[in-house]
Amino acid sequence: MKKILWIPYPTVIFLIRVFLGLIFFGAGMSKLYFEHKFPGIIGPVWLEDELAPHGLGLYARFIASSQIIVGLLLLTQRFATLGAVLLFPVLLNILMVTISLEWRGTPYVNSFLLLLNTWLLLYDWPKLKFIFSDKTAIVKPIPLTRKSN
Repeated sequence: MKKILWIPYPTVIFLIRVFLGLIFFGAGMSKLYFEHKFPGIIGPVWLEDELAPHGLGLYARFIASSQIIVGLLLLTQRFATLGAVLLFPVLLNILMVTISLEWRGTPYVNSFLLLLNTWLLLYDWPKLKFIFSDKTAIVKPIPLTRKSN
């Protein structure tokens, strides 16, 4: 088992998944919830109001909905790899919006979250490498055993 300082590596990955899951679930819900009363840690609840003059109000709702879905996937450890894969383009979109609208400080926060997400994707590389390779020999078959009731 690899260790970072004294913390077991899978524990760090679990904590990053939960952290990103809570961040993005809360951010999406605070944008879509009635009168923005859902407690969110990050993200402007007024994103739709900010993007509407540019004709991007629907895009803001799409980003908020995507954040909710990705956050839930990351919180369910079974689908966390799928959540990390989906979070990457969501984060890139958010980063491009914050850069194009010249928001100060926000691109740095998004870049840090993108770095955490990249770490998750590197951890899950053994699960994802078959997408990028034509060699099926490198993919190790995993026997599935299910317990029936």
